[in-house]
Amino acid sequence: MATLLIIDDDAAVLTALQTLLQLSGYQVLTALTPASALQQLSATGTVVDLVLQDMNFAKGEMSGEQGRQLFYQIRTLCPELPVVLLTAWTALDM
Repeated sequence: MATLLIIDDDAAVLTALQTLLQLSGYQVLTALTPASALQQLSATGTVVDLVLQDMNFAKGEMSGEQGRQLFYQIRTLCPELPVVLLTAWTALDM
């Protein structure tokens, strides 16, 4: 069974995705903050097969910079780990 880590500051989004993916047979971990996500990825014995990551984490912040920074931190920590970036916004300058 694959283990997914969902990172989003919106608890309702986390719950919806977690429910959907668990019903599809996945083990799902969640994190509301980038720090919590990095802690879970660093934890001994935690194996994550895929990350679903939001791009914005602070109220009013819509640049995607926080998501970009988290993506690069994940890439440094786990270079081979697939990361899917999610956002409700229609445009982000990458």
